[in-house]
Amino acid sequence: MLDEFLVTTYFGNAGQQYLTALIVFLITIVGTWIFKVYILHMLKKMAEKTENEYDDRLVEILRHIPKAFYILFGLYISTRTLELPFLISNLFYYTFVLVSVFYAVKVIQLLIDFFVEQMAALRGEKTTQSMLVLMGRIVKAVLWAIAFLIILANFGVEITPLIAGLGIGGLAIAFAFQNILSDLFSSFSIYFDKPFEIGDFIMVGQDMGVVKYIGLKTTRLTTLQGQELVISNSELTNTRIHNFKRMERRRIVFEIGVEYSTPTDKLRLILELVKDVFESIEIVDLDRVHFKEFADSSLNYEIVYFINSNDFLDYMNAQQEINLGILERFRKNSIEMAFPTTTVHLVQ
Repeated sequence: MLDEFLVTTYFGNAGQQYLTALIVFLITIVGTWIFKVYILHMLKKMAEKTENEYDDRLVEILRHIPKAFYILFGLYISTRTLELPFLISNLFYYTFVLVSVFYAVKVIQLLIDFFVEQMAALRGEKTTQSMLVLMGRIVKAVLWAIAFLIILANFGVEITPLIAGLGIGGLAIAFAFQNILSDLFSSFSIYFDKPFEIGDFIMVGQDMGVVKYIGLKTTRLTTLQGQELVISNSELTNTRIHNFKRMERRRIVFEIGVEYSTPTDKLRLILELVKDVFESIEIVDLDRVHFKEFADSSLNYEIVYFINSNDFLDYMNAQQEINLGILERFRKNSIEMAFPTTTVHLVQ
């Protein structure tokens, strides 16, 4: 009876072909079972020994692929040995392509989500997290588009005209939304190049303030007056930005003037008095002090110093101490500060 079954033709295939298909199916199922139970278990142990967490996540994702996929894989491989009707053969093929592409995309998506989670946890900032999430969504959308084209290509559809049409349509969409896309890509430029970050004090043109939010389209500053200033990201990437937070120290130049009647010995003493003021303030370093010029109503000194801080409040506090120290020492030594005066000489 076995010999008769092997040589008898059923639905276009001999019994021997059906037996071969059954053996291939069983071998495939056993092979995938061994892969899932033993090989993935070994890979999991190997991944646990590495510092990289991505291999752990990949093994975990592969372990959660459902058994139905392996059964479908076994059916597809085994039916390749049979002569099936065109409709049934294509049904198996198309089903296998759809399911394979679907699970491949899902695996890559889970890896993208894991990468975004890791980077967002590392960065910590809400703006950076939202930027990473957006980038992850864009990558996943592109991934699904590629998967769709792969499916169409395997279904026998000529995708070259479709890609060309998508390219033209993409250009039309990009032209219609060029301002929005310009701000969007500018936000990516700000994220990667980092000309400023949240909390930085920046100056854009005549406006200045502290960066409070970096969005996909706009960046928001809180000005010194307290109001919120909203600037498009494309404007920020096309103009000069002064980032005062990045200063290691600030250079200050200012002048003081004394009366013309001040004796020469006291004019020389001023140099020492000013140096003495700066020696009493730790946060500043005096660069130079010079008798600069004969002005209209005063003898002017130019003072240049550095403050070892980028905080504007530190600068104002230090300048206040300098001003008070100069006034105090000038009064002790009877040196009068100048104020605008005009002397009129009458000739009789």
